[in-house]
Amino acid sequence: MKASSTAITSNKFVGTATDADALGGVAAASYLRADANDTTSGTLGVLNDTGFTVGVDSDFTISQSGANTTLKNVTQDGDIVFNVNDGGTDTTAMTIDGATATTTVTNLTVTGTMTTSGSVQNINVTNLSVSDPLIILASGNNSSD
Repeated sequence: MKASSTAITSNKFVGTATDADALGGVAAASYLRADANDTTSGTLGVLNDTGFTVGVDSDFTISQSGANTTLKNVTQDGDIVFNVNDGGTDTTAMTIDGATATTTVTNLTVTGTMTTSGSVQNINVTNLSVSDPLIILASGNNSSD
């Protein structure tokens, strides 16, 4: 006796599945897992303004508001650290200190105009080299000191 098969379409079954080989005609292995490390070769988009959250305690967020993007460590006094691979060595290039609201940059090159403001400007270096021979001191200072 020969076995026969019949295709059943447009029906829904109610119950519990123990495994699936496809979802919507796409192989199950093509989906990212929520409970395990996974990778994708496609583009991953977060299409909302509240953005992306990282960490078991949701410590780091990326969000969007109008034309502004915000990177935020939401942990009190938590830092944001930018590291690079410098010739095979993990190197901190920049740290934004959450406790002091200061930014430390390991090496900084300014190729355009640099403007600073504030009541105190400190240059704490061993050697200071200035290429421009024009140095203006006390510009705009009208005191008689």
